[in-house]
Amino acid sequence: MSRQSALSHRPKGRWRFSPALRRGGVRFFLLSLCIAPFGTVASPRDYATGGNGWVLETLADGIGIVRTDITRGRMHQREGLLLFSCERDRRRLRVQFLRQGKKPSAAVSSLGTALVRVYPANAPPATNVGMLSTAQIYQDGSFDLVETPEVNQDMILKMTDLILDGADRIDISVSSNNKSHVFNRGDSYTFKLVYRNDELLSFLRFKKLCYIMKSYR
Repeated sequence: MSRQSALSHRPKGRWRFSPALRRGGVRFFLLSLCIAPFGTVASPRDYATGGNGWVLETLADGIGIVRTDITRGRMHQREGLLLFSCERDRRRLRVQFLRQGKKPSAAVSSLGTALVRVYPANAPPATNVGMLSTAQIYQDGSFDLVETPEVNQDMILKMTDLILDGADRIDISVSSNNKSHVFNRGDSYTFKLVYRNDELLSFLRFKKLCYIMKSYR
C-alpha cells in the first residue's frame, strides 16, 4: 500500500489515518463549529386555532367579531385569541397573546408590515394565497393586521372566503419598521385551522355582518 494513501491498515485490524487526512479533518471540524451558529434557521411558532370553537359576537359600538382561542402543544394550552373584526371604517385580524398575570397591551408600540399566506384546503402543500398587510404591533407581542380602503382592501374578506372553503392554515410573518423593536428582524407564526360541525356558518354570518353594518365596500 502506498505511503501517500490517505487510509492505511494496521496488522491488528485498526485503521490509521495519514497526517494529511488528520489535518484536513481538524480543519473541517473547526470550520463546522464556526458555521453552525449561522446555519440555524428559527422555526415558526406553531399554534392551533378553532379547537375550542369559533364564536360570533356583535358589540354595542358597531363592531362584529368572530373569535377563537389560540392553543399550543398536545395539551392545547391556551395562548391567546385570534379575532376577525368588522368595524365602521376598517376590518382587521388581531392576534392577541395572553401573558400570565399581565393585562393585554392597549397602546401600539410600533408599525410594521406583514406577509400573510393562507393555504387552501385540498391543495398541494406549496400552494398558498399571499397577501401583504400593514401591521400594528403591541409591546406584548400581539399585533393587528389592518385593512382600510386605502391599504390592503378586501384582505380580511379574502381570508374569510378561503376559510369558508376550508383553508388548512394561515402563516404570518411580521416585521417592525422600528429597528430597535423586538420584531425588527421579523417573526413567523403558523396557525393550524380547526373546524367543528357547522362552525363555518360563523364566518358566513360575519361576512354578511360587514355589509349590514355598512363596512366600506
